Amino acid sequence: MALTLSGGTALNLGNATAGSGIFVTANAANSITIQVILNSAATAIAFSNNGTGLLTIFGGVTGAATTGSQTITVGASNSGNITLSGNLTDGGLGGKVALAVNNTGSGITSMNTGTYTYTGDVTLSAGVLLIASTGSVTTLGSGASALSLNGGELWLRANGARTYGRDTTVGGNVTITVDRSTVPVANAGYTLGNLTIGAQTLTVALGATESSGIMTFGNVTMTGASTFTVNNANQLLSISGTFANGGFTPTFNGTGNVTLTGIVSGSGGLTEAGSGNLLLIGDNTYNGTMTVSAGTLAINSSGRIANTSNLLVNGGTFNLGAFNETVGTVTMSSGSIGGSGNLTGTSYALQGGTVNAILGGSGAVTVSGNTTTLGSAGRLGSGKALTISGGQLTIAGAESVASYQQTGGTLGGTGNTLTSTAAYDLQAGTVNANLGGSIGVNKTTAGTLFVNGSLAAASAVIVNAGTLGGNGTIGGSLTVNSGGTLAPGNSPGIITVGTLVLNAGSTTVLEINAATSRGTSFDGIDITATTGTTLTYGGNLTFSFGNGAPFANSSTLDLFNFTTGTFASNFANVTSTGTLYSGTWTNNSGTWSLSSGGQTLNFAQATGDLSVVPEPGTWALLAFSLTTALVFRRRRRRCQ
Repeated sequence: MALTLSGGTALNLGNATAGSGIFVTANAANSITIQVILNSAATAIAFSNNGTGLLTIFGGVTGAATTGSQTITVGASNSGNITLSGNLTDGGLGGKVALAVNNTGSGITSMNTGTYTYTGDVTLSAGVLLIASTGSVTTLGSGASALSLNGGELWLRANGARTYGRDTTVGGNVTITVDRSTVPVANAGYTLGNLTIGAQTLTVALGATESSGIMTFGNVTMTGASTFTVNNANQLLSISGTFANGGFTPTFNGTGNVTLTGIVSGSGGLTEAGSGNLLLIGDNTYNGTMTVSAGTLAINSSGRIANTSNLLVNGGTFNLGAFNETVGTVTMSSGSIGGSGNLTGTSYALQGGTVNAILGGSGAVTVSGNTTTLGSAGRLGSGKALTISGGQLTIAGAESVASYQQTGGTLGGTGNTLTSTAAYDLQAGTVNANLGGSIGVNKTTAGTLFVNGSLAAASAVIVNAGTLGGNGTIGGSLTVNSGGTLAPGNSPGIITVGTLVLNAGSTTVLEINAATSRGTSFDGIDITATTGTTLTYGGNLTFSFGNGAPFANSSTLDLFNFTTGTFASNFANVTSTGTLYSGTWTNNSGTWSLSSGGQTLNFAQATGDLSVVPEPGTWALLAFSLTTALVFRRRRRRCQ
């Protein structure tokens, strides 16, 4: 029968009969000091503390079954604790004693000084099960029976390292806390057996008394998408055996660290989502996607990842160290690929982040968004096709590629050089870095390309479509054909070329907002070749005037600077846009003129200069005004 204790004094019980239970509702300490013997094979006894006081079981429990298990159920439904200090033993008749802990209140069930030789299963369903300071390696039972963690917290607080050996099944979200009773010990270690876990979260915590700790399991078998959370930077979860993911992808979370020593197998991948470190030590065969969204995923040697496993870095760091690794596709949107070794992928999609390792192999590199920064020279390896369609790739030193195509975005890295084996295919975007080699650029598509770096002196740039602008240097020739447009600067600016050929049907647009500062208030083109015909005019020239005040008379704007070379041919048409100066330009022996707003603008092809003078009528009016003022002053003096 069940006996309810409501007093605050100790009660000694004799041998209990089958079906007995002890229920405490008192708010003071109670104790059971003699042994409880389960005389019947069907007996299952319950120790329940429904009060706020401490219930201590000193006497222990001895089983009597010849087969099967007799279960001791322990539970605190209020704030009172339960301490199992007596011996728990099977009884030696062939059966087992099992332990089930289900604390539905805030009370804690503790196992402390007893001699624990029972071999039945241990099940934790709710609340805290504390393995206290003197708990032995058999506190959680001995033999091959299982430890089932279906909820609550297993608080390991022994005086030293313990190897409990129990195979563990996680059936609910549960926490294992690694701690010490009084004196902190660095890297305090507890070891359980093999682990089976489904779509639950196993949290490994560090107790308040401990400075650092290690929780070790043997082999791991996943039956669902598991989450492993290590919530302290000084805490380590170590998997010493194999890790079979069962086709699921585990997530490693928290601020602490995880080490996978054995082989990780299965069609699932790995996700590092916490701020800690995940270290791979085995020759892994898993082929799912590795995702790094926070923290660090690292390897301790080359060849730790299957060649078919894709890598996704969207935060945190994938760290090669000094090792080499081959994977499937590589995608990075933020975070970094660290180390000094070679990472070889089938392709590289870079959408943000930093690359410090060397991208090996011949897989194509595409840049499509955000800013990707290369940490030093040579990060792209060699022999790759590089394409920038958006975002920015910033190089930090010399880089060599097999081919380079740019349809948008920015090639950053001012002063650093990218060299392509094949001709540069530059369609749109901005080039701030230098482009090396002796190959040329043939722009054949619509869109605007800004060259703010430099192209080698031997390079020939041909614009057949779209617009070329920027403040950079084209060391060789620049030819703008029909359908192409030259618009120097980045509004406004100066572009420098070796020689310039503007063919029929081309368009040259010069932005002029004021007549004060070349390259700042108006565009300029510098032509550096010193011999022969360095500038050939042709096509259409458009002056894009701002909407400010008229330019000062006698202003001269140096638009085409070719003082050491010669020019040839003529523009077919000169026009202007904006409200400042409007009208029709006329050509008189190579000088194009426009009269507007009381001024005459003259563009002389022989000098490349645009000059501003008053219209003839304006000069006459000014002379008349000065003469009238002088006569008036003289008459005034005579009248005085």
